[in-house]
Amino acid sequence: MMGQNMDIFMGMFSYSSISLAIIKQILEILFYLAGIKLFFKGVKALDIYINKNNHWQ
Repeated sequence: MMGQNMDIFMGMFSYSSISLAIIKQILEILFYLAGIKLFFKGVKALDIYINKNNHWQ
């Protein structure tokens, strides 16, 4: 009886760890996408700033 309960518990644990791994990967991808988006926004803002302060053209 105890072994069967342990198998069920281990099954639930492995399922939750698999789903947690998937959630972690999704969050990691979203984090990288947000970082890339912020990087390009920063480059665009710098480009606008440089073009505004470009007095020698």
